[in-house]
Amino acid sequence: IEYRPPSPTGTGKTLAYLLPAILEARNFGLGEEFPQGVGTVVVIAPTRELCVQLVRDSTLLLTSGILGDSNVDGDETKNGDTIALAVRGLPPPDISEATRILIGTPAQILYVLSAIRDETV
Repeated sequence: IEYRPPSPTGTGKTLAYLLPAILEARNFGLGEEFPQGVGTVVVIAPTRELCVQLVRDSTLLLTSGILGDSNVDGDETKNGDTIALAVRGLPPPDISEATRILIGTPAQILYVLSAIRDETV
């Protein structure tokens, strides 16, 4: 029998997967054919409200000093990391190499990734 008790807000669930994912994305390609730090973390959430919460938490994580960043200008951190939000009702985000985190609902993530694929083909 597997039992997973519910975790209350503020227990670190988001931090538990975002922190290692962001660190991995920043180090992606180190010593390979890709430039350092071109990786992007894609987070898919079931609702727009959860996506907005994840953007808020991601911004706090990137600007908290934990990762060596100390300030934020709009949605861009001192070292150039950006967070993109892909949800219905907002224009599709502009994805660049500086986009460190892409957060969205399943349909909107699919739309954004399809648009990127179509641009590169």
